[in-house]
Amino acid sequence: MNIYKYKNYNEYIECQKDATTKKFEKIWVCREELLAISDYLKVHNKGIINFGICHGVRNGYEVGVFGELLGAKVIGTEISELASDKKDVVIWDFNKRNEEWVGACDFVYTNALDHSFNPVETIDTWMEQLSPNGLLFIEWTRGHRFSKKTNMKVDCFLATFLDYKNLLSENGKIVRIINRNVKALEEKGIYIFVVKRK
Repeated sequence: MNIYKYKNYNEYIECQKDATTKKFEKIWVCREELLAISDYLKVHNKGIINFGICHGVRNGYEVGVFGELLGAKVIGTEISELASDKKDVVIWDFNKRNEEWVGACDFVYTNALDHSFNPVETIDTWMEQLSPNGLLFIEWTRGHRFSKKTNMKVDCFLATFLDYKNLLSENGKIVRIINRNVKALEEKGIYIFVVKRK
């Protein structure tokens, strides 16, 4: 596991905002990933999904797709004010607690744990947002591992698949890892950890 040590929290915020500015229009998540999660949620929740949050959404692509696929209220968080005009995107530091969201979410999704200032505390924050039957979906790809090309001031938490698995197991119970039998995910090396409260 590699965690970048900033001088202070303000440096972290500025680095993340700067990175968002440079990559604002880039969409990282693939639609097939969102379809696989939506299908899983529909079965797990017997079709009843009222509210979900996507963290670190940049331009909000996944918020719109989840809303369409699930017919639910879905919001996204983004640290940069650039997203302030995006539908259903809230300017919020996903590392921080929001009382309104505690226990309110049927699901929480992110592909941005690698941008977490303190992954243990951030996962705790996301886990407490789940309703009693809620699920946390966290994406891991080979790009979430350390490499010499990585700009750790931006991707400040890098870890192996096993590191993610161990970290998530400490904070919740992994009930599934979505990858197999989803061709697009297998081809792109995308794994989605599905975690519930212990």
